[in-house]
Amino acid sequence: MLLNPRFIKTDQTFVRPHHESTHDESLLEIIISLGNQLEMIMLAGGIETRGQLERLRVPGCQLGQGFLFSEAVAVAKLPAIMHRVPPVVGKTQPADVNWTTYRNAALREGF
Repeated sequence: MLLNPRFIKTDQTFVRPHHESTHDESLLEIIISLGNQLEMIMLAGGIETRGQLERLRVPGCQLGQGFLFSEAVAVAKLPAIMHRVPPVVGKTQPADVNWTTYRNAALREGF
């Protein structure tokens, strides 16, 4: 069976580690870099602060979720709030983001 993933989702433990270390930072950057090199969409979970958001912007994480953006909502309410969520990352500028495409892809993948 051939796997063809389109998303890599980093767990909140990478986004908000229990202790700060250069090892944690390097690991997060490597995971995001690998996903970008494989042309996958990178999604970071558990973003609660602007500092965490910035840590993800630098290496190029495309998407994020967490209480910084919104509390958990039902899928049916998602389209109504997508317009207020800024992109999480580096290379992508707000005008370049097609949220409908991301939302539809995320829903297909079960996020």
